[in-house]
Amino acid sequence: PRRRGRTAVAAVSVLLVAATIGLIWVLGNRSDDEDAASTTTAPAPTELPVEQVWAAATGGDVFSSPAVTTDLVVTGSDDGAVRGLDRATGQERWNTATGGPVKSSPTVADGVAYVGSNDGSVHAFDAATGAKRWETPIGYEVVSSPAAAGGSVVIGSDKLYSLDQATGTQRWATATDAEIVSSPAVDGDTVVVGSNAGSLYGFALAALKPLADQYGP
Repeated sequence: PRRRGRTAVAAVSVLLVAATIGLIWVLGNRSDDEDAASTTTAPAPTELPVEQVWAAATGGDVFSSPAVTTDLVVTGSDDGAVRGLDRATGQERWNTATGGPVKSSPTVADGVAYVGSNDGSVHAFDAATGAKRWETPIGYEVVSSPAAAGGSVVIGSDKLYSLDQATGTQRWATATDAEIVSSPAVDGDTVVVGSNAGSLYGFALAALKPLADQYGP
């Protein structure tokens, strides 16, 4: 009689993720002892229609990422303006100019929009009307996007700056090994930000207290 041989087959696990209808299909660990004829067939993709609701033109390229609230979209543009748009219709509610391209992405907190500009300043606008609350000159272009927390607005430029959220008054500034284009993240009393020197830094929010150089050369 013919002996039944077993061929050593490496078990292969294949994870097939179907981005349709949230289904995950898993195929794997088959050997030649299993019925190779059995298969699992994924359903045909479901076409989900995407409808453009509105479009709003600006006078320049838009590198700034929008901040979205319950009824408002706030964004910058290379034409130097910060705009507040109706979230449902895209209609422009306000348009306030800065002195340079706005590549920084706005942060909206407590009814105020905070954003940097390549004019070398950090700006605060009333989110409902676009009226300027304050402007703080930094002296160097501000591409980094602000984080607002604990009464402070923290943002990068040639240094890392902490500004008073209500008045824009500088609380502290500290230099890293290079300019800061990265946008700071705040959790509790800790601020973390990267720099163009290839390092990530941690600082205390309340005062200038470097925690550590987390990653670096």
